[in-house]
Amino acid sequence: MPEFKIYLTSLKEIANKSRLKEYYQRQKGLGKPIYYLLPSSKWLQEGRKRQPGLAFKTFDDIADLILKKGNVDYIPVSEGERDLFFQQLLLEEKVTNNLFKAKGYSQTYGQLKRLGLTLEHLPSGLKNLKKYLERYEEEWVLGRKLLDPENRFHQALNLDGIELPLGEVVVDGYIDFSPLQYWMLKGLIKFGINTSVYIPAVESEIVEETLTNLKEIGFSLEKVQYSPKKEPRISIMKGVTIEEEIHGVLEDIKEKLNRGKEFESIGIVLADENYLPMVQLLSSQYRIPLAIPKKSNVLESNLFKTLYLLLRGNSFSSKWDKLAIIDSLYQLSFKSKEDYFLAKEKYLKSYSLDTEIGEKLTILMEFRKKLNKRLPLVEMISLLLETLEGLNFLNLWQERYKGEGNTKVLQRIRFEWLAYQAIITTLKDKREKLVEQGLENLVINLDIFIPWLSQLLTNNSVYLERTPAKGISLYNFREVGLFEGDTLYVMGMNEGILPRNYKLAGYLKEKDLREMPPIYGAPTRSTLKKKDEGIFNQLFYLADNIYFSYTCGFDPENELEPSPFIEEYCKGRAKVKRLTAESRYKEGMVISKEQALEKGAFMLGLGKNVENAPGEFFEILEHIAYLKKGEEILDGSLTTKSEAKIAITALEQYSQCPFRYGMERLLKVKEPLKKEEEISPLSTGTMFHKIVEEFYLNLGVLEKNFSEIEQGVIEKGEEILLSIFEEKWLELEKEYRDIPTYYLELERDKWIKLLKKWWSWEKQIFFDEPLNNQMRIFKLEEEIDYPFPLENGETINLTGKIDRIDVDNNGFTIYDYKTGGVSLKEDEITKGLKLQLPLYIYILEEKIKGGEYIDLGGMLNCYGGCYVSVKNPEKRNKGFWQQKVFEGNLLGVKGKGNSKKLLFNGGEDLINKYNLKEKIKELWEKIRYDYSVKPQICYPSCPYKRVCRVTEDLKEEGENGV
Repeated sequence: MPEFKIYLTSLKEIANKSRLKEYYQRQKGLGKPIYYLLPSSKWLQEGRKRQPGLAFKTFDDIADLILKKGNVDYIPVSEGERDLFFQQLLLEEKVTNNLFKAKGYSQTYGQLKRLGLTLEHLPSGLKNLKKYLERYEEEWVLGRKLLDPENRFHQALNLDGIELPLGEVVVDGYIDFSPLQYWMLKGLIKFGINTSVYIPAVESEIVEETLTNLKEIGFSLEKVQYSPKKEPRISIMKGVTIEEEIHGVLEDIKEKLNRGKEFESIGIVLADENYLPMVQLLSSQYRIPLAIPKKSNVLESNLFKTLYLLLRGNSFSSKWDKLAIIDSLYQLSFKSKEDYFLAKEKYLKSYSLDTEIGEKLTILMEFRKKLNKRLPLVEMISLLLETLEGLNFLNLWQERYKGEGNTKVLQRIRFEWLAYQAIITTLKDKREKLVEQGLENLVINLDIFIPWLSQLLTNNSVYLERTPAKGISLYNFREVGLFEGDTLYVMGMNEGILPRNYKLAGYLKEKDLREMPPIYGAPTRSTLKKKDEGIFNQLFYLADNIYFSYTCGFDPENELEPSPFIEEYCKGRAKVKRLTAESRYKEGMVISKEQALEKGAFMLGLGKNVENAPGEFFEILEHIAYLKKGEEILDGSLTTKSEAKIAITALEQYSQCPFRYGMERLLKVKEPLKKEEEISPLSTGTMFHKIVEEFYLNLGVLEKNFSEIEQGVIEKGEEILLSIFEEKWLELEKEYRDIPTYYLELERDKWIKLLKKWWSWEKQIFFDEPLNNQMRIFKLEEEIDYPFPLENGETINLTGKIDRIDVDNNGFTIYDYKTGGVSLKEDEITKGLKLQLPLYIYILEEKIKGGEYIDLGGMLNCYGGCYVSVKNPEKRNKGFWQQKVFEGNLLGVKGKGNSKKLLFNGGEDLINKYNLKEKIKELWEKIRYDYSVKPQICYPSCPYKRVCRVTEDLKEEGENGV
């Protein structure tokens, strides 16, 4: 007669050696396996170590055994894969392609199954989901035999007449059970399998509730053995950050180890398992070994990242689209950094690649082309396997491994090698199972294949280093019963971590449980809070010293709250220590030279005196102070000039930002190569100047009064202009072939409109207006080189290019074309930001007076000059004009309502009014040694901002001329 018994025994007796030995001996006598169920993988590993030969299993293993004995063929799928299959289903139904919404449907289905219920129990408020859930069950579960963990339980426990080849089942270490686990325990009664359940004797409501439930389903209580609780000494640590919390715990552990405490006597419990990476990182700094193996997930390999980039990419038409893939291929080839950077630069400049990398890139691009939006999953897997094998990485890595002497590189090669093998093996196994089940024609979208692949590989890890022989053990609350020492550190005990904030998955709410039949172990907030309280209470049976830690935040007046379970200790029942970087550096120990340097640097940063501080610290402090000043003064060795000559535009650029001028013009530091996402304004500016020059030359209007130009010629103007533009635009497109065609088309259309508008105003102002049409274009793109006299008697040759000079019998005007917005304010001139117009006017006057332009005579008067924006060609007021030009509304200049007229009486007047001789002398002197970070204009798009230390204070100093 089968027996179903409960034993309430000490927490320390979970899977103890004598109990395991007893069942092992019984198994030998029965001649059938005894399944020994434990609550976590760590417990299972420990059980196998303590008693080899006993079958340590999980509830899922029993479900799989029942299905096997019932001859049920199926393909196991994860919950994540089920989410993706729901996405495929809803995509086919044209409901949504949104993974998050599909996940809601999937998790609703999964939660219902985890409750041990069927679709008939779906709450009335969710009936609109039912047809999609039913279709999934019919087509994917029953039709294709794709069974997630929950459905494996359902199908197994709905079978009858199964004889299981088990001698007994032992369930040890659980303080509660889920609805499916309760159902499985009832199933064991149905199948007549002797079952013994050992419940840890922890004083808590959840244990009492579990005992009651087990009795109701048919178990009898055989033994009750409570162990007395310990009275541990409780301490609280609260860190201002997670990092400081971990630092504080590790410092405390290190101190105990230094005093001779054994590793085995100390344990760490992670209430929040997200702490693990930081604990691993910082423990190495304190030279505290952790008793866990070092491993990395396959998803972290460069090989998988390469596949992911390839699958996610939609277009690889440009070199920039392929760059991330190429980066990954070089990393997978383990080239030296020098070779990699040179190869990358070569590729970006000339599109050429090393033969080996080029061949691998071709293989990947061919694979990507073969992947249609919808293909059978088996075919996608086969294509991927074919591609991976075609890349021939194994031979490459084998050769590199033989010749490599750097240990770190060898470790990286080994990791990629093992990741490759794991990916290949997993894909082949999956393909084989799909074929066995006749699912060769199961079609999924490419968008779903990508996350499916991630899900498939998510639990594949590569072991990099074994667990050290001695080290501090880490636990979660399910495993903490394994601890055999006396001192526990429980980290991450914040509000919301324990007890956890529970809710049912998907669209199910706790109130929906009222519509359902009674469920053992139903995940209500009340039950789950009892469970958390039960696992927390375990600690008081295990350790003599417990240190709880949590993160409190920086604001002592508004701290983050601790878990309610430790709140009473935080309010006076225990010693509380606040952990900050400052307290750590003041009071903490120094383990290594790096920590000593870090501590010294921190204290110096606070302005404290540090005895015996390394000289480099003070050099750093001096350097920081120097950087804050923003000064960059050179000794002149780089800037000694053979002749006093400079472009006017260079003076303007220097005035805008001396630092950028030094980087660009003196050191000639090139901009980093980057993907062109738009056409540079410099390129369009150059294009426009060429178009204007060629247009007026082709139109034949130079040296002719505008009034003399025949109307037929003017009418052909737009056609000629656009013809020249098309030619120049094709040249420009070749420079920007990585920019999408649609963007170039938009830019082209924009420029056609701008040019039409510009020509319309040119005709209106010059050709059609009798007041202006006696003018003529004298010069286009006129280069100048003029010895400009300074205040101290020296001269400096100023160079430049005047875009356009118009003349008549009495005077001249100059125009400077701009493709962006224009401004001209008096303070911009005095600060050296706008020098071209006043200097061009002065220099041209002087040249004419000096007889350089013989055909003009020597007495021409300057009417003025202005900036002309191609965006607003009708606005000619941004310049200097004589009073009569304003009064007569000549040359397109509007006199009315212009409250900020910049009037002048000749070039000499401008030089004196704005003190330009003194300004140019100042700029000329500074431009040879001072490249300080004190800009008057600081562009967000500046290519040097990554190496610039500009601050708001330095900007202000620059604007104020400090």
